[in-house]
Amino acid sequence: MNFRNHLALCALVLLAAPLRLSAAIPDAERQTLLALYQSTGGDAWNSHDGWNGSPGSECAWEGITCSEDGGTVLEINLFDNNLVGPLPPLGGLSNLRVLVLASNHLSGAIPALVPLAHLGLVQLQSNALSGTVPPLAGLLELWTLDLSYHDLSGSIPPLYDLPALTALNLSWNQLEGPLPSLASLGALQSLEAGNNALSGGIPELPPSLKGLSLRNNQLTGGVAALGGLTDLAALDLSNNGFDGPLPDWSAWPSLQDMELTRNFFAGVIPAVNGLHQLRTLYLDSNLLSGSIPSLDGLDNLQYVALSFNQLSGPVPDISALPLLQWFFVGDNHLTGSVGEPPDSLWAGTLCSNRLAATPSARWDSITHTTPWYSACDTDGIFEDTFDLW
Repeated sequence: MNFRNHLALCALVLLAAPLRLSAAIPDAERQTLLALYQSTGGDAWNSHDGWNGSPGSECAWEGITCSEDGGTVLEINLFDNNLVGPLPPLGGLSNLRVLVLASNHLSGAIPALVPLAHLGLVQLQSNALSGTVPPLAGLLELWTLDLSYHDLSGSIPPLYDLPALTALNLSWNQLEGPLPSLASLGALQSLEAGNNALSGGIPELPPSLKGLSLRNNQLTGGVAALGGLTDLAALDLSNNGFDGPLPDWSAWPSLQDMELTRNFFAGVIPAVNGLHQLRTLYLDSNLLSGSIPSLDGLDNLQYVALSFNQLSGPVPDISALPLLQWFFVGDNHLTGSVGEPPDSLWAGTLCSNRLAATPSARWDSITHTTPWYSACDTDGIFEDTFDLW
């Protein structure tokens, strides 16, 4: 090799060295990744390309995304990758933005998340994690947290200093105690905490909320706290112990799905004819009385369940509802005649009520009973063609 070529080669080596060094993540981050691999059976992952490679190769490992200069780990995405076992401490990943480990076989406790100050998206759902929900206050950049479908127990930790949080899912666990204050979560749009053992009432809610699911808990009391949710689109409070009047939903023009089944709501059903986006109306198994309000103009309505209440008066006209598929109004005190259903309807009940025995092959088919009125109250039923005089 001549002297000139030797100098050129040396220059290339000197230029490459700092690039190689700058591309290496900090040792603390590397050691945290290696601990994750060892703790969750990395050799048996569905895909583990690159893992355990030499220092400087971490950004090419399966599921790892680094900053543009390769100097720090920003994302871990090992969704449905057969991770088995407990999670190690993750505090060494100080710049982590995204943590997606959903649909694996993780067990044990959730490690501390607060040291990961830049976390924005955390999806750990559908594993077998246990213990308590870790402290969350102070995660200023966190916008989505999904810890659903686990064996988490204890109470929900205080929820404050979370200014970016828009979606929180804690459903399908074993959480108990009251819901913490949510009033300071000014960006929150979706809260799911159903299928737990939560008790007490509904705390003050942020007006930004668009979706609220608290089904299958032990919550009680009234629902006045819902009054200020003017952007509410989906509400599910089914299978709890709520009582008192139904909420005034006239201020919820965006409402699409409402499920309040199996509570102790009483009083009349408020008018719904202004809810033009409504698709689902489930109010069955309560203590509601009065008449069923008009459903005219609800062109998006698909599912109605009002059975097992104390409703009276006529069955409303549903013939002009083009998308209606379910219509369950049985086991009330309804009277009068029943009009023909829309072509879209394929499931429903009309009995037991005291309805006029009007023959209808369509209702026979929908109720799977011929004639449809044979299951109604035989003491109060009458034939349209019977001459009373």
